[in-house]
Amino acid sequence: MNVSTEMNSTPRVNAAPSPRARVFLFAVVMALLLVAVAAAQPGFGKGRGGGERLAAFLELDESQQAEWQALREEHRASIEPLVADMKANRESLRDLLESDTADPTAVGELVLAGRDLRGEMKASREGLDASLAAVLTAEQQEKFEAFKAAAGERGPRGRGRRGPRGARGQR
Repeated sequence: MNVSTEMNSTPRVNAAPSPRARVFLFAVVMALLLVAVAAAQPGFGKGRGGGERLAAFLELDESQQAEWQALREEHRASIEPLVADMKANRESLRDLLESDTADPTAVGELVLAGRDLRGEMKASREGLDASLAAVLTAEQQEKFEAFKAAAGERGPRGRGRRGPRGARGQR
C-alpha cells in the first residue's frame, strides 16, 4: 500500500496492488489450482500391500497373480520417464513460485504442462486397468470394477474425499 502526501493535504492511500503483488497473487492462485487438480485424481491399490490386498479380494489364482505382477512391472517401467517429467515439472513450478521474479506466463505454462502430464498418467493407468481386467473371469471383473469405484470414492491414496461443494456448512 502506497501512502502519498502533499503539502497541506491529508494522506491518500492507493488501493491498487503493485505489479509484484499481482504476480505473487497469480502464483498463489495457480499453485492452489495445481494442488486442487492433483487432489482430484483417483487412485487405487496404491501403497504397500495394495496389490496383494486386491489380489486376495479378487481371489486370483497363481497364474493370474503372475500375469498381474508382470503387467504391473511392465507398466511401472514404462511410466518411469513420465514420473520423472512430473517430478521435474513440480520442482520447476516450486522454484519459480519461490523466486522473487515469478513470471505469471511461465507459471501458467508449467501448470498446464503438469495437467497434460497427469492426463498422460491417467491414460496409462487406464490402459493398465484394461490389461489387468483382460486376465480376469467375468465374476472377478465385476469385483474389480466395484473395487475401482470404491477406491475412487475414497480419493487418492485412500484419503477421504469431500462431498459436493455448496454453500458453507452444506454437505
